Amino acid sequence: MEKGGALREMGLRLTPGELLARLREKGPLVQCVQNTVAMDISANAMVSVGASPAMVCSTMESSEFIMHVTALSVNMGTLSRSRLMQITAAVVSAKSHNKPWVLDPVGCGGSPYRLDACRNLCDERPNVVRGNASEIITLAGAMMGSEESRVSGKGVDSTESSHNAVLIAKKLAKFLGNVIVVTGEVDIITDGNTIVKLSNGVPEVAKIIAVGCSLSCIVAAMIGVSDGMHLEAAVAACAVVAVSSEGATCSTPGSLRVHWMDRLNMITPEQLDEAVNIELDTSSAPKPGPKAGLGASFALDMRKVQEDCKDMVEACLMHPVSVFLIAGTVEQDVASAFQANMGTILSALQVRPGFNQAELTPTQRTTLRMFDLLDSCKRVSGAAHIMLSAVAVVQAAMASARWAEGGAADEDQASVARKEEEAKRLARVSESQGKTMPHHHAVAYFSRALELQLELLDNTGPIPHRPEAYLKGARFVASSIKSKYATNAGSVPRALNKLPPRVLIIAGSDSGGAAGIQADIKACEAMGAYSMTAVSALTAQNSLGVQGVWVPQGDFLEKQITSCISDFGCDVIKTGMISSPEHVAAICAAAAPCELYKWVVDPVMVSTSGHTLVDMEAVAAIKDKLFPLAWLITPNIPEAQLLLGRKVDGKAAMAMAAKHLGDTGIKWVLLKGGHNEDLCSGESADLLYETQTGKQTWFSNKRIDSKNTHGTGCTLASAIAANLAQGMDTVEAVGRANAFVWDAIRGSSRLRLGGGHGPLHHAFRNPDWSLPHPRKMAFSSQEEQMHRGKSVDYSVYAVTDEDCLEEGGGGSIVQAVEKALQGGVTVVQLRMKDSGGADMLRTAKELVPICRAAGVPLIINDRIDVAIAADADGVHVGQQDMPAADARRLLGKNKILGVSCKTPELADQAIRDGADYIGSGAVWGTNTKDTTVIGLEGLSLVVKASSVPVVAIGGVSEKNAAEAIAAGAAGVAVVSAIFKKKDVKSAAVAVATSVSSARQ
Repeated sequence: MEKGGALREMGLRLTPGELLARLREKGPLVQCVQNTVAMDISANAMVSVGASPAMVCSTMESSEFIMHVTALSVNMGTLSRSRLMQITAAVVSAKSHNKPWVLDPVGCGGSPYRLDACRNLCDERPNVVRGNASEIITLAGAMMGSEESRVSGKGVDSTESSHNAVLIAKKLAKFLGNVIVVTGEVDIITDGNTIVKLSNGVPEVAKIIAVGCSLSCIVAAMIGVSDGMHLEAAVAACAVVAVSSEGATCSTPGSLRVHWMDRLNMITPEQLDEAVNIELDTSSAPKPGPKAGLGASFALDMRKVQEDCKDMVEACLMHPVSVFLIAGTVEQDVASAFQANMGTILSALQVRPGFNQAELTPTQRTTLRMFDLLDSCKRVSGAAHIMLSAVAVVQAAMASARWAEGGAADEDQASVARKEEEAKRLARVSESQGKTMPHHHAVAYFSRALELQLELLDNTGPIPHRPEAYLKGARFVASSIKSKYATNAGSVPRALNKLPPRVLIIAGSDSGGAAGIQADIKACEAMGAYSMTAVSALTAQNSLGVQGVWVPQGDFLEKQITSCISDFGCDVIKTGMISSPEHVAAICAAAAPCELYKWVVDPVMVSTSGHTLVDMEAVAAIKDKLFPLAWLITPNIPEAQLLLGRKVDGKAAMAMAAKHLGDTGIKWVLLKGGHNEDLCSGESADLLYETQTGKQTWFSNKRIDSKNTHGTGCTLASAIAANLAQGMDTVEAVGRANAFVWDAIRGSSRLRLGGGHGPLHHAFRNPDWSLPHPRKMAFSSQEEQMHRGKSVDYSVYAVTDEDCLEEGGGGSIVQAVEKALQGGVTVVQLRMKDSGGADMLRTAKELVPICRAAGVPLIINDRIDVAIAADADGVHVGQQDMPAADARRLLGKNKILGVSCKTPELADQAIRDGADYIGSGAVWGTNTKDTTVIGLEGLSLVVKASSVPVVAIGGVSEKNAAEAIAAGAAGVAVVSAIFKKKDVKSAAVAVATSVSSARQ
């Protein structure tokens, strides 16, 4: 067999040689946002291999040029604020134009600023990430809170072996849903399922500066011609770079570079396939179809599968729990058949091909995962308002039937029998009491039964290969769900498939906003979960201490809990300070029967100063009644000492303490080591202990010198709860929450709130909150007036025009604006149609302090790069300019964004994309711009459809301004009526007077 055929037999859909031939045939144009050191070498390497590089350097070009290219390559070297702005503009534009892109996280561990930038870019989901082992390990730690990454990832060196990054790269690829490339002595390429190891190449090639940067650009060129086969594209790029280096060995780096590029140019597709040395590991990829001896007589009727797909998707949309019921009955071979009908599934879910996961509802996302047979079936999304009885019986019967086909492999028979009996008992309870007990309790009983059944299935030996049986079971569940809800659709009062992750917080209130339920709510919102609260105490406190406490009766606390769960449902319960046995009893009475929920118990018992906050009766009640319900507890060292009655010093003592705490029936213990004096003073280490297996996971962070640590424990526990509510496994949930808290402490380091221990910065992703505000405006101490456009006075919106000034003899733009401000204009837009970016930026920088002194915002026409560089107050874009959504993302949330719109439909879209005001017209004909006239009637329609201010544009003067105001406009945009006049100030006064008189 020829080598290419052998590569395809291994599992590659396209061989490296085939992709190289395709690249040379198409000659893809690739936009490279590259650091200056690597630019020349990368461009030459791309030309040598057959691609066309576009080395775009400006922010505006980065966003505009993307529509002309095949793919984008982003390199994080020599990072500055302006380069990051350019990179962001390019990525935003690439996503809006559906262009694939590659991220090279150069030196991502070099500084928190660089790591944050790489992490934020990864949130935009690059199609491929390429780096060395150290960079990938560090990036994985930042994205997933991976303990391996925190220990070994430096992110600034190339000494780490690529072999050490194999498993982490695979996890990161699954997490990001993309391809990860780790380059080193052996190149590792993985999409989270398949791992490809490529062992070509010579060590000397590392002597060539920017060879890795060049590889990233070549990866982008390959994915641009791969028709979505990104794994194969990354393999091909690594292969062509590595194989070319083998034929280019020379004595010096300079000559090696030349010979390597010559080889890139000369190597043929046939030579590449012949020389490449690839090893594939597909052990975690989807299993192949049935083989002889394992149900070979079974053949799937694909037309029937299409019908099944539609039925099952409809069932999933009718109620979220059915996703897990169906997933529990689908076997891998059936899933493969479903995936062959993915178009049918997407259509039934109303999801467009090429979707972005961020666009999906929770049920859409979970249903798609079910058809991929991911681990989502292990998390049950409970929902109130469901009559469970028939469903519970169906699931119990199916689980028992499937269990009978297999046998226990890793669990003793007595334990298995107990679990199975408990699952059946809970199913019977939900069946018999589902019509009388509270719905949320019925859901909980049923869900716990399902969880136990899934545990049983996880511990079985090989189940006989009977895809027809699994498909039949899935059909049965789907039809049961559909028939139930088709006849009783009115029993579901709202769209349950759009429920967010939900956390119920039971804790005290901190009037200072730093700790308690206030910190809990902020943490949950920041982590992407909806929070509900049951207040166990009201406190009067600030950063200096607690001045007063009021505690509600236990029955009222119970009412709060029942009110939340019975209506909103819940995924996770998080408890904070519980001050009395009465409250513990109330919590257990209201929520303990709901075994669906994962409980995160933060045993708040000891203050930061070391004082015990609760009496020993309450401690005993929490330990005896709440701990057995807990999925996870989060004590600090003083609390662990109080619970155990002994001192805890050092890591060994922490491990022993966690083990003993776990003896109360808890599944996980997170013992926080911030108070441990025996640990290194520059480090804080937390231990996550799994009680069932004894596995220890340590999370270590550098200590931050900050007084703003009040509410740290509350924030951590609630962030974990929010992550668990989203279906994360416990290690990932804790790791992500741990990283979030560290960032929130670091982000708060410059805050000046209170005289004592201040709050964390939960909204640290918005830098303006913790840094000196960059825009000190003279607005009668109302800086908030400028934060969004709704509060701006748009009455007289003056737009500069060079031609008008030349005709009117009004002097320079700066001089004319000064006079217009004296005449009462309320907004200034800088428009310089005939000037370059440098002249516009120079003028904008002159105008910024002038406008601010007058308390008037300065808006830049079209040029977002100029607005950001000059620190102007906003940007106005037209329909032919950058899309409003992209402009908003580049500007951030505190700048003003205006959008020109002629119709209500365009205005509605602009507002949804983030516009603060609408410019609508032309209302009358104008000499300054060729445009369609919409008239006062068209203006009125836009005004009625808009929830933001509308400014009338086009042909406005002091003579007709009042008519625009009467039509509902918030202001008028004026060009020639002000700047074409010899007396600019008087002209502005005339327009302002006309507007003012129309409002009287």
